[in-house]
Amino acid sequence: MTAPAEIRARRAALGEVLQAAEDGIALLAVGERSAAMMQALELASFLVARLRIGWNESGLWHADAATGADAAEVEAMEDELFFRLRAVQRAVTIKAGDLPAPEAQALAALCESLPMGRAA
Repeated sequence: MTAPAEIRARRAALGEVLQAAEDGIALLAVGERSAAMMQALELASFLVARLRIGWNESGLWHADAATGADAAEVEAMEDELFFRLRAVQRAVTIKAGDLPAPEAQALAALCESLPMGRAA
């Protein structure tokens, strides 16, 4: 059985990954960007917001969600979140198409960071 402390840590990490994705997208949208870049960022924002809704509805963010019974749900949520973040990477990259080199590099760094929870 998974210890409640480990469940809390894993649950917190999931919230941090989502927050980092939201923050990274918002940060990249600041300043002058090409239309293609803005469309890609809008798609990323929309898709990550949908993931946030699912996270919020799961109730796993709540402090009481740290029992051994929640371990399987946390693991399932981890798997699904990372699977969907990889799908966000693909969708955003396809939506962006050909970007100027600096924007392409910035978007690639953002996409690489999504499932790791690290802003580029």
